[in-house]
Amino acid sequence: MSLNCYTDASAEKVGDKFRASVACVIVVNGTKTILFAGGRPIGNFSSNLAEMIAICYALEEVSTICKALDLSPGELRVCSDNQSVVDLCSGFSETDSNKMLRLLGEVEKSESNFDSVSYQWVRGHASNKYNELADHIAYAVLKG
Repeated sequence: MSLNCYTDASAEKVGDKFRASVACVIVVNGTKTILFAGGRPIGNFSSNLAEMIAICYALEEVSTICKALDLSPGELRVCSDNQSVVDLCSGFSETDSNKMLRLLGEVEKSESNFDSVSYQWVRGHASNKYNELADHIAYAVLKG
């Protein structure tokens, strides 16, 4: 079985702080069955940090769903509309941000729960229904 997980974050600046939320949509490839679609608020994080937290959240949710349903995905593809975060997770770029490095460490730890994890950039707001759903959920959670 192969799964795609679409992630997104929504953030806004309020005064000198951010408010942010994350979301993910987990889809079975082939059948296009949605196993999970949800989000949560995460607090004071900029857009890029929120996008990386969205990937951490997604990996956690996929792991939980797979354990609950006794599934073993052969491949997990994490799809994000944030190119810089995808490049960082894929090893195509580097960062000197300590916060981003800590989150990347969490991503790498979570990857060990799966046989294969890959990252794919998807164009945001381009009629990809699962990416649009993740975007909608993240925004709705942000706005409460």
